[in-house]
Amino acid sequence: RVIHLLRQSAPAMSVAVTILAILEAIASLGVLYVIKLMVDTISAEFGASGGSDLQTIFVLLGLVGTVVILSVLLQSMSNISRVRQGLLIL
Repeated sequence: RVIHLLRQSAPAMSVAVTILAILEAIASLGVLYVIKLMVDTISAEFGASGGSDLQTIFVLLGLVGTVVILSVLLQSMSNISRVRQGLLIL
């Protein structure tokens, strides 16, 4: 019943909130995947050869930072959209 009320009162905002929630979930999974890649690279570099390919590690570290920032931005946008949707219902 609540979902029906939300869709009737603000259909465009309901779609936006849903899309942002899906993108937020994908970005969170992306953070986990990039961190896994970084851990795998570090353990492969230090475990096998004893040396380190710092360039690859730094690229992955930058990618982790970028994906985390994207995830936080999506989370903020999603929160703002939910608040705006709530205000439209009132």
